[in-house]
Amino acid sequence: TALRRTIAVLFSILALSWFGLSLGNAEFCSGRWANQRGWHKVAKRLFYQAAGKDDYRAFFELGVMYEKGHGGPEYMKMAGACFLMAANHGDPCAHEVLAHKYETGSGAERNLMRAYIRYLVASDIFRKEGLGALAPTKDAARVGRQLTSHQLRVAEKSAKDLMRTIGPSPYSLRSGGAVS
Repeated sequence: TALRRTIAVLFSILALSWFGLSLGNAEFCSGRWANQRGWHKVAKRLFYQAAGKDDYRAFFELGVMYEKGHGGPEYMKMAGACFLMAANHGDPCAHEVLAHKYETGSGAERNLMRAYIRYLVASDIFRKEGLGALAPTKDAARVGRQLTSHQLRVAEKSAKDLMRTIGPSPYSLRSGGAVS
């Protein structure tokens, strides 16, 4: 069974490479394929290889795997670090996950200002990518209602500053992300 899995993953990497995808992208796609089939250790190895080749979508997938304990023990600190790495490279889903963690105190210290900042950044990236319907604007509004006017101003400035420091979304077809 292990040999069959390895052959299937290698075949998928070769097939994806044949059709013109970069090796990093092929490893990411193969990692998702392996993960969907429950081959979590193989998927984790492929995601690490993809992340090492600057396919930062892999960090989000690793964060999910660590959070759920797929391919090893549940490890919340490592999950948070992976989500942060993905967010710092423009992944709007990672910003949304971090926002939820800050809002609820699940996997991170509860901090409504940080939650609001991450929701704002996620919303901005989703809108810039033409995916405004996915933007967590209701979540941002819900958290924003719990902040003072001063906290709102500081958080909105921080969100703008953060947007200037992160890279293009790894899902972007326009800004040179990993999918392009």
